[in-house]
Amino acid sequence: MTNALSPVLVANRGEIAVRVIRTLRELGLESIAVYAEADRDTLACELATSAYSLGGRSAAETYLNPEAILEVAKKSGARAIHPGYGFLSENADFAARVQEAGLIWIGPSPEAIDALGDKIRARALADSCNVPTIAGKSLEGTEAEDAIALANEIGYPVLIKRADGGGGRGITRFNSDSELREFYTNLADPQTLSLCFMEKFIARGRHVETQCARDSFGTFAVVSTRDCSVQRRNQKVVEEAPAPFISEELHSRLERFSHALFDAVNYVGVGTCEFLVEDGHAYFLEVNPRLQVEHTVSEEVTGLDLVAEQLRIAHGLPLNIIPPVRGHAIEVRVTSEDPANELMPATGRLGAIQWP
Repeated sequence: MTNALSPVLVANRGEIAVRVIRTLRELGLESIAVYAEADRDTLACELATSAYSLGGRSAAETYLNPEAILEVAKKSGARAIHPGYGFLSENADFAARVQEAGLIWIGPSPEAIDALGDKIRARALADSCNVPTIAGKSLEGTEAEDAIALANEIGYPVLIKRADGGGGRGITRFNSDSELREFYTNLADPQTLSLCFMEKFIARGRHVETQCARDSFGTFAVVSTRDCSVQRRNQKVVEEAPAPFISEELHSRLERFSHALFDAVNYVGVGTCEFLVEDGHAYFLEVNPRLQVEHTVSEEVTGLDLVAEQLRIAHGLPLNIIPPVRGHAIEVRVTSEDPANELMPATGRLGAIQWP
């Protein structure tokens, strides 16, 4: 790979910033770290070719601040921006501003991000591609009785999800008419229903993903499947590749569905299609237009560096030949909960660990 991308500004912090910077170093490309004041002495800043302050302390002032990041990009002479995951990685407006500034955005186009970012529109897109979706419908403009009729049509229990939700947030289960009536009665602002949709709750479904890549020539590949079914409060805890107990027929359908979704938005880059699998059937959940936290298990079973693949694709090079899957990899997320506060997620310092 030439130095046309170099230096690359990594618009993130922590583990993902280190992950991206390490690949840049291995490829002989310069890296630029950015930091909030509290992150000045972190490993990402140490490993990067250079590091620049974003001039603030909070996330809103720094990693979620497009102006500050673009100002550093201009000052540092960056040629490309890698957003990592989280923060601005799925912000179509930011991606567009990066491109308008004459920089290379290492990710799918703003148009692709926008098409996939709203779950209601993403469901409609999946339907248009003949990718199965779970029975459901938008709740925009509905009254309580409309929602109750829909719930009885598709069958309880049902879920109400926010179209702009992510990471397991914005999902509520309803088991009866009375629960739905109470939900509508307690709505502070009925306009929020424009962001909500209802779908049937799949009791015994598995959460299966396809790690995908597509280059600017239209070449598409599934790197590996992943199973992320072990969750806590709809947050992934255990992720493994490849997804076990997937028949060849189901695997073929998952590849076909993923290919159709990527082609529909002219997706150029690395991303993940997520499905709910039940009794051999696969239903569309969403497409994440970025690198996933669990991308590492796909790398372990193929030997492919997905960050390097992102860089290749952004540079206009063809997709590498995807190595065959061998072995099995499991990622376990270390989570922290507060037993004094109904086991709600919390932060803290890890003092000791004992592996099973």
